[in-house]
Amino acid sequence: MGTSSLPALTFLNNGGETGALMRARDWSSSPLGTPESWPQSLRSMVGMLLNSKFPMFLAWGPQLSLLYNDAYIEILGEKHPSALGSRLEDTWGEVWGDVQPSIEQAMGGHAVYAENLPLTVNRRDYDEPAWFTFSYSPVRNESGEVGGMFCAVVETTEQALAQRHRADEITRLQRLFQQAPGIIAILRGPDHIFDIANDGYCRFIGRDDSVGQPVRQALPELEGQGFYELLDQVYTTGKPYIGNELPIMLQREPNGSLEERFVSFIYQPTFDHSGNITGIFVEGSDVTESVRALKALQASENALKAANHRKDEFLAMLAHELRNPLAPITNAAEMLRLVAHGDARVLRGTEVIARQAKHLSALVDDLLDVSRVTRGLVELQMGLVDLNAIVESAVEQARPLLESRKHSLVVRHERGHPSVIGDRNRLVQVVANLLNNATKYTPDGGTITLTVHNDGSRVLVDVEDNGVGIEADLLPHIFDLFTQASRAPDRSQGGLGIGLALVKTIVTLHGGEVTVASGGPGAGSKFTVILPSAPANQT
Repeated sequence: MGTSSLPALTFLNNGGETGALMRARDWSSSPLGTPESWPQSLRSMVGMLLNSKFPMFLAWGPQLSLLYNDAYIEILGEKHPSALGSRLEDTWGEVWGDVQPSIEQAMGGHAVYAENLPLTVNRRDYDEPAWFTFSYSPVRNESGEVGGMFCAVVETTEQALAQRHRADEITRLQRLFQQAPGIIAILRGPDHIFDIANDGYCRFIGRDDSVGQPVRQALPELEGQGFYELLDQVYTTGKPYIGNELPIMLQREPNGSLEERFVSFIYQPTFDHSGNITGIFVEGSDVTESVRALKALQASENALKAANHRKDEFLAMLAHELRNPLAPITNAAEMLRLVAHGDARVLRGTEVIARQAKHLSALVDDLLDVSRVTRGLVELQMGLVDLNAIVESAVEQARPLLESRKHSLVVRHERGHPSVIGDRNRLVQVVANLLNNATKYTPDGGTITLTVHNDGSRVLVDVEDNGVGIEADLLPHIFDLFTQASRAPDRSQGGLGIGLALVKTIVTLHGGEVTVASGGPGAGSKFTVILPSAPANQT
């Protein structure tokens, strides 16, 4: 049957799929009877719901026969189309116990409204939770009696699940918020009333009764410490405030004395949808222990600096005091030699005195150098110097010791004149110290190789030996003051462990660096001095 041509059945016109089903159905065996016999009140309601895009149904008559529109099909699921004309209780039997009281109320003449009502429905051959917002309205027939019930309904399952998810997420976030190790609080209004204070905040202030109280009441001991004023400023201006390691005096025990703590924090204003300031979000950390540890470390460093300064002053004094008797000792040895008249024993004694005085003089000179370096008293006489010439001078200084140990010295010069800007005397001291160091730590008859080479922007001096080598755990400290490798039994020319420290200091003052490499005990060692090449326009 197409669109009804009978004037009495025009209420069934249109209505989409459901309207077509109503027009094609044989209603003669239905409790409703044929549409031609339907009362005008029923016809009007059916015509209205068929032409609505909102989900609706009508339950009419003693058996509450179900009539609905296309929009309601989605809610019915697989119950459509068999639900059309069936008893409402048969269609929704699984939820009848939940909705029957509301239906009875509507059929008694009283409208009912339910919002987000949870129901367990079976509309796709399995039970599923669903939520609905609907109204049940009584519909009266021509005699004024309630002839049926009209329902406008919308399924809110997705919204309800989303809301439940949001609620679960909020609960989870609140739990994380509460358990967060930092200090977190939310203050409301111009009086800064605590809405939330997490466990970390409560531990920090030493109490857990601040929620609901204005900050001035919850923390009266903050009066005069500037925190009230900062909160007022943030609330008034809307600009956040960040505090780093600020001291705060708190009464963390009931009737206890004030305790100094340190806190890093941010006061962040919060806003409503209109942009008005509603409160302040407080987040921070109790940094008391780290601040105290830093202060203790600084105090320790200051004490070490003071002790180091006293050590430097002592070294300077010691060097000068040791130097004073050296000249008389040397002079006395020379006088003994002159008056010895060929006495072999006296001559041997004077030689020992002279040799040991010379050795002691070298040690004192090193101590004086250390005292000048550590006190920043070294002044470099900078100029253009040829590194090949520096090496030659250093070799001449080290030659007596090299020959006494019967070492072979191999010198490889860079072609030309590798030039650097530096202090000639100090650079000779650097290379000579490295040669002396290699000599002392290489058994008699060893080989020492001194190489000068240029890689373009830098000039490098390598001093390599086949001596006792350096243990791996000593390498990082080899340039530290008073550091020495293990002495070989036959080492009679030991120093104070300051030569390499001086080398590093002098090279650093020239803008260069010095490195060391060794394969370990018995594998020799290699020291490399690296200096910036002199600019081309100065060579």
